[in-house]
Amino acid sequence: MIKEKHLLSSFVFDKKYQICRHVLFIMFAAVITFNQVLIAYQDCQVFLGNYLYLIGGSSLLTYLIIMYFNYFYLTPKFLLRDRILSYLIITMICMLCLPLLSLWIEYGVRNWANLNHRIADYSSPLILVDILSTSVITLICFCGISLILLYRTWSLANQHVSVLEIEHLTSELNKLKGQITPEFLSRALYHASLWTIKDPQTTNDILLKLSELLRYQLYDAQQEKTLLNSELLYVTKFISLEKRCRPVLEYRLKIDKPQMYHQISPMLLLTLVQSFIKKSNTLEISSNVENNMLTFICKSHSITRALDDQLTSIRKRLDLTYSDQYILQLETGSITLKLALSK
Repeated sequence: MIKEKHLLSSFVFDKKYQICRHVLFIMFAAVITFNQVLIAYQDCQVFLGNYLYLIGGSSLLTYLIIMYFNYFYLTPKFLLRDRILSYLIITMICMLCLPLLSLWIEYGVRNWANLNHRIADYSSPLILVDILSTSVITLICFCGISLILLYRTWSLANQHVSVLEIEHLTSELNKLKGQITPEFLSRALYHASLWTIKDPQTTNDILLKLSELLRYQLYDAQQEKTLLNSELLYVTKFISLEKRCRPVLEYRLKIDKPQMYHQISPMLLLTLVQSFIKKSNTLEISSNVENNMLTFICKSHSITRALDDQLTSIRKRLDLTYSDQYILQLETGSITLKLALSK
C-alpha cells in the first residue's frame, strides 16, 4: 500500500495547493526584489517617491518572467530530459542578464532624474564581482525551483512504479491462488450422475458439497484473507467429498479449533491438501494453533514427483503473501506448513 503524503509534501506537489504555492512564491520574490530596490536607491528615496514602486514592480516582473521561464520551459524541456549542458548554459546566461539588467535600469533612472550615481565607475572590475555574487544568489533560487521539479518528477515516477509493482504482485498472486482442479470436478460430477437413479439423496449431497466448495472458491477466495475456521471447514468438506467419489481413500483428521480472529490466505490449505491427496489413498491431517503460529501437517504413504510442481506454485504464493513468516517442509510421506497468522 502506498503511504499517505506528508503535509509539507502535499503542499509542495498537490494540484489543489497550486495557487497557494504561486502566491507564496510571488510574495517571497516581491520582498526580496523591493528590498534590493530600496538598498539601491536609499540615497534618493524621498526624491523618487512613488516611482520606487514602479521600479520595484518592473524588477519583480523581470525576475518572475525569468523564474517562470525556468519553471515551465527550461527545467521540463532540458533538465528533466537529461539535456543538462544546454540547461546550464541557458541558465548561466539568464543569471548574468538579471543583474546586468538591474544595473542598466538603475543607470537609466539616475540619468533621467539627474541624480548622483551610486556607482562611480560602471566599468570597474568590482562591478563584475558584484554581478557574479548576485548571480550566485539568483542561481540558488533557480536551483531550488529545479530541485522541487526534479523531486516531484522522481516522486511521481516512484509512485507509478510502486503502483505497477502492486498490480503485478496482485496479478501474480491471483494466478497462484488455488482452484478446485478440473479432474476433481469431473470425478465428482461423474459419481453424482452414477447415483442419480440408485440413490438421489447421495447425488444431492455430492452436488451440495461441490456447490459449497465452488462458492467458496468464487467468493471467499477473492478476498485477501479469510477466517482460518472457514478454510479448515472447507478442507474437511473437500476430503469428505473426495471420500464419496473415491471410497478407497482412508483419512484421519485431527484439527484443533482455532480462535475466531485467526485469518489466513484463502484456498492455501485446500490447495495443499488437494495436491497431496491427488495420488494417495491414505491421508492424515493435523492442525493446531499456538501463539498465533499455525502448524498444518499432511501425511501419507506415498508422494509422487507430480507433487513437486504443485509445491513450487504454493511456495511462490507463500513468498508473495507471507514472505519470511512461514516454513514449508517436504519429507518422505509428509508435508509440514508452519505459518504466522494474522488477526
